[in-house]
Amino acid sequence: MDLITLFQWQKREEAQAALAALNRRYLQRLSGRLNGVLATQDESGAGDPELDMARLRSRFRELPDKEFLRLVRAPETCYQLSRVSVDGLLPFKKYMWASIEAERQRLDPSAPLRENIWSALGDLYCPAKTGPRGSAERPYHATRLHGQIVLDFLSPRATRDLEKNSFRPKPYGPAEPFTPEEHRSVCAKTEEAMDGIREVSPAAYDFVHQTVSVLIPRKQTHADFYPTSFKGSSSRVHIGRSNIFNVQFDYIDSTNVAQSIVHEAIHNHLYKVEEENSLIHDAQAADQARLLSPWTGNSINLVAFVHGTIVFYAIFHFFRLPLASRYFSSKHLQYYVDQAVQGFRERRMSQCLEPCRRYLQPRAYEQLEAMEADVMQAV
Repeated sequence: MDLITLFQWQKREEAQAALAALNRRYLQRLSGRLNGVLATQDESGAGDPELDMARLRSRFRELPDKEFLRLVRAPETCYQLSRVSVDGLLPFKKYMWASIEAERQRLDPSAPLRENIWSALGDLYCPAKTGPRGSAERPYHATRLHGQIVLDFLSPRATRDLEKNSFRPKPYGPAEPFTPEEHRSVCAKTEEAMDGIREVSPAAYDFVHQTVSVLIPRKQTHADFYPTSFKGSSSRVHIGRSNIFNVQFDYIDSTNVAQSIVHEAIHNHLYKVEEENSLIHDAQAADQARLLSPWTGNSINLVAFVHGTIVFYAIFHFFRLPLASRYFSSKHLQYYVDQAVQGFRERRMSQCLEPCRRYLQPRAYEQLEAMEADVMQAV
């Protein structure tokens, strides 16, 4: 399914089939990479029989299908695989041991456990069982957004520092704890946002659920890190995970949250697409080139520019759907539509892109131009 058709949010059944096929291919690749690493002969952690690679490989393959897929599709698995060449195999082996044990705990909570562990998805914390009476701690189950997407406030993945971003001049700040009242507010707003997405566009709702496994709310109020800003982020080393910042502020409502959820889901979708068909044919040159975004004025690389163009196109169509004004704030809704239009108006996107056009795959450029023409025709 081409990106234009997908992000007009009209072809629900066709989109479901295309997304399911894309996800199957992605999980097959990830499973292959996992099995390849687990087949490695390695002596790190040799003093611990639990970290023996052959044992890990056997335990992994013994998992029932549901638990096997939970581990494979976890965004943290994608991240851990990306770090093997940097950090070596020992951190990966420890991650796999804990993740496998967490899935085994889901099947049999009475099984012995030597240390505290988190599941790969960050939706389950299992305290160690020490002594005949077991642990004084209780297992923790994370909230799930509409019963599916993990809302991860507490796992080590939710509190770890984030990667630097190519178009933000300052790094993301360290994670800060939410107060109980802020926690309730964030849960309520994200739930309300998903309610709105479902009612406005079942196609967009399906898209979010098929694309995002984990949503991490983060609080960032340190004076050096844009303390009042609301934003989202995602990364190709955490495919399937979105971060959303400062939802707790009173001025943020479910419309803002819905926009961010859909926005970051699109990035996660494009990461999978790019694994199969790169949008750019000269990655090194594209990374070094800088373009001014006609939407934000930021200086960004070509990949970020292409992603941004597709995101603003999709957001434009989402907030122009007939039911959008019924479920979302009219002020914020109009802001997002106007923001999208301003980057396409008078062919601004095409003009900004022209110096780097030669680095794009022809089909990708054709789709970006068609998006611009479609928006201009619609307004």
